[in-house]
Amino acid sequence: PFVQRLCPRRSAESGGADGALAAAILGGGCPSIADRSAWTWLLVRSLGGFGCIILEYMALRVIPLGTATMIVYTSPAWIVLWAALLIREPIRPVIVACLGACFGGLLLMVRPWSHQHAGPLWAYALSLVSAIFAGLVYVALRQLKDVSYHVVMNVFLLVCLVMSILTGAALGQLAVPPLNSPAWAYIVGVGLSAYVAEVCITVGFARGRKSLGRLSVLKFLSPIFSSIWGVIFLGELPGAFQLGGAAIVL
Repeated sequence: PFVQRLCPRRSAESGGADGALAAAILGGGCPSIADRSAWTWLLVRSLGGFGCIILEYMALRVIPLGTATMIVYTSPAWIVLWAALLIREPIRPVIVACLGACFGGLLLMVRPWSHQHAGPLWAYALSLVSAIFAGLVYVALRQLKDVSYHVVMNVFLLVCLVMSILTGAALGQLAVPPLNSPAWAYIVGVGLSAYVAEVCITVGFARGRKSLGRLSVLKFLSPIFSSIWGVIFLGELPGAFQLGGAAIVL
């Protein structure tokens, strides 16, 4: 029963109206238990995604939204590096030039040589590690193209739930806001937005096939929207270095 709930295609193979509907919706199904490669990539996608989210959250608590997001969304550069390392995809010279420009803009934004930062350097480092994990996640999604996105999401959310509880317990931060707290509106909003975003990313990368490079580039639009939201809701105005670095990355 647990496998049937986790992987709806299993229940589809057992017959019945619910199974036929699931089969029509899912298309691809669960990997077999013996398919170690698929389950390994599912685990990489889930743990990498959790690491990306929690590190980005920790960084966002102490550095401006636009800056943190711009660093995190250098992930397309890390996608190229992870793909070359793990699945032996060649890196063309033009890609190397783009990566150099991307990291040059990143240095301009973070300015490690300056003693005047909007937050501690460890927060910038966490954002960078979050971007590295994000790049790994997208490579995993490419390798999971034959697995139903329902399965990918089910495994990812289950791993995130378990890891969130364990991490919160370890850090002593499992406190729940009162029911009348205004924080719940933001919690629910973040949860719904993140879920929709994860579904779109999972389906997009699974169906992108040979267009994954183009899809990765579109993620560079995220910092623009994050900076806009930061100005509207948080009143965070980016400085000249942040704008210049963002322009180079884009």
